[in-house]
Amino acid sequence: MKPLYHPEREAISLEGVFSALGDSVRLNVIRELLNLPERAEKTCGTFAISVSKSTFSHHVRVLREAGLIQVRQEGAHSLLSLRREDVEARFPGLLAVVAIASSSNLISSDRPSHEDKVLQQTREVEL
Repeated sequence: MKPLYHPEREAISLEGVFSALGDSVRLNVIRELLNLPERAEKTCGTFAISVSKSTFSHHVRVLREAGLIQVRQEGAHSLLSLRREDVEARFPGLLAVVAIASSSNLISSDRPSHEDKVLQQTREVEL
Protein backbone atom coordinates (compact mmCIF):
# COMPACT_ATOMS: atom_id res chain seq x y z
CA MET A 1 0.00 0.00 0.00
CA LYS A 2 1.24 3.46 -0.93
CA PRO A 3 2.07 5.70 2.06
CA LEU A 4 -0.46 8.44 2.79
CA TYR A 5 0.48 12.09 2.39
CA HIS A 6 0.84 14.05 5.62
CA PRO A 7 2.16 17.61 5.28
CA GLU A 8 5.28 18.56 7.18
CA ARG A 9 4.66 20.81 10.19
CA GLU A 10 5.92 23.90 8.34
CA ALA A 11 3.54 23.24 5.44
CA ILE A 12 0.39 23.30 7.59
CA SER A 13 -1.44 26.50 6.63
CA LEU A 14 -4.04 28.42 8.58
CA GLU A 15 -6.21 28.63 5.46
CA GLY A 16 -6.12 24.85 5.05
CA VAL A 17 -6.91 24.26 8.72
CA PHE A 18 -9.84 26.69 8.72
CA SER A 19 -11.15 25.21 5.49
CA ALA A 20 -10.99 21.71 6.95
CA LEU A 21 -12.72 22.83 10.15
CA GLY A 22 -15.47 24.56 8.15
CA ASP A 23 -17.51 21.38 7.77
CA SER A 24 -19.60 19.98 10.63
CA VAL A 25 -18.61 16.35 9.97
CA ARG A 26 -14.90 17.18 10.04
CA LEU A 27 -15.36 19.38 13.08
CA ASN A 28 -17.06 16.47 14.87
CA VAL A 29 -14.10 14.21 14.03
CA ILE A 30 -11.76 16.77 15.61
CA ARG A 31 -14.05 17.08 18.64
CA GLU A 32 -13.94 13.33 19.21
CA LEU A 33 -10.15 13.27 18.84
CA LEU A 34 -9.80 16.21 21.24
CA ASN A 35 -11.59 14.13 23.88
CA LEU A 36 -8.96 11.38 23.68
CA PRO A 37 -5.72 11.32 25.65
CA GLU A 38 -2.73 12.81 23.85
CA ARG A 39 -1.33 10.51 21.13
CA ALA A 40 -4.34 8.18 21.40
CA GLU A 41 -5.70 6.68 18.19
CA LYS A 42 -9.24 5.89 17.14
CA THR A 43 -10.40 3.61 14.33
CA CYS A 44 -12.64 5.04 11.63
CA GLY A 45 -15.54 2.75 12.51
CA THR A 46 -15.76 4.01 16.09
CA PHE A 47 -16.67 7.63 15.35
CA ALA A 48 -20.24 8.69 16.19
CA ILE A 49 -20.83 10.14 12.75
CA SER A 50 -23.67 9.11 10.46
CA VAL A 51 -22.27 9.41 6.95
CA SER A 52 -21.41 6.76 4.39
CA LYS A 53 -18.00 5.09 4.51
CA SER A 54 -16.89 6.85 1.31
CA THR A 55 -18.03 10.25 2.62
CA PHE A 56 -16.20 9.65 5.89
CA SER A 57 -13.06 8.68 3.95
CA HIS A 58 -13.30 11.96 2.04
CA HIS A 59 -13.52 13.95 5.29
CA VAL A 60 -10.56 12.04 6.75
CA ARG A 61 -8.51 12.84 3.64
CA VAL A 62 -9.32 16.57 3.94
CA LEU A 63 -8.32 16.60 7.62
CA ARG A 64 -5.14 14.63 6.90
CA GLU A 65 -4.09 16.84 3.98
CA ALA A 66 -4.75 19.95 6.10
CA GLY A 67 -2.32 18.57 8.68
CA LEU A 68 -4.84 18.20 11.48
CA ILE A 69 -4.75 14.42 11.81
CA GLN A 70 -2.35 11.54 11.36
CA VAL A 71 -3.69 8.38 9.71
CA ARG A 72 -1.88 5.12 10.31
CA GLN A 73 -2.81 1.92 8.50
CA GLU A 74 -2.80 -1.26 10.57
CA GLY A 75 -4.01 -4.18 8.52
CA ALA A 76 -7.51 -3.38 7.28
CA HIS A 77 -7.96 -0.58 9.83
CA SER A 78 -7.17 3.11 9.64
CA LEU A 79 -6.15 4.62 12.97
CA LEU A 80 -6.66 8.36 13.37
CA SER A 81 -4.92 10.65 15.83
CA LEU A 82 -4.85 14.40 16.29
CA ARG A 83 -1.56 16.11 15.39
CA ARG A 84 -1.71 18.20 18.58
CA GLU A 85 1.99 19.06 18.77
CA ASP A 86 2.21 20.11 15.13
CA VAL A 87 -0.98 22.19 15.18
CA GLU A 88 -0.05 23.79 18.51
CA ALA A 89 3.44 24.62 17.22
CA ARG A 90 2.02 26.30 14.11
CA PHE A 91 -1.04 27.95 15.68
CA PRO A 92 -0.74 28.17 19.47
CA GLY A 93 -4.10 27.95 21.23
CA LEU A 94 -6.14 27.01 18.16
CA LEU A 95 -7.14 23.56 19.42
CA ALA A 96 -8.01 25.03 22.82
CA VAL A 97 -10.34 27.52 21.13
CA VAL A 98 -11.98 24.72 19.13
CA ALA A 99 -12.40 22.65 22.31
CA ILE A 100 -13.87 25.57 24.28
CA ALA A 101 -16.19 26.60 21.45
CA SER A 102 -17.35 23.00 21.03
CA SER A 103 -17.99 22.42 24.72
CA SER A 104 -19.89 25.68 25.14
CA ASN A 105 -22.04 25.06 22.03
CA LEU A 106 -20.64 28.10 20.23
CA ILE A 107 -20.18 25.81 17.24
CA SER A 108 -23.28 24.05 16.01
CA SER A 109 -22.88 20.34 15.40
CA ASP A 110 -26.42 20.25 14.02
CA ARG A 111 -25.52 22.37 11.00
CA PRO A 112 -25.84 20.18 7.92
CA SER A 113 -22.67 19.36 6.04
CA HIS A 114 -22.26 20.24 2.37
CA GLU A 115 -23.01 16.62 1.46
CA ASP A 116 -26.23 16.71 3.52
CA LYS A 117 -27.33 19.87 1.70
CA VAL A 118 -26.67 18.31 -1.71
CA LEU A 119 -28.60 15.16 -0.76
CA GLN A 120 -31.54 17.25 0.47
CA GLN A 121 -31.58 19.30 -2.74
CA THR A 122 -31.48 16.09 -4.80
CA ARG A 123 -34.43 14.66 -2.88
CA GLU A 124 -36.42 17.88 -3.37
CA VAL A 125 -35.80 17.78 -7.13
CA GLU A 126 -36.90 14.13 -7.29
CA LEU A 127 -40.22 14.99 -5.59
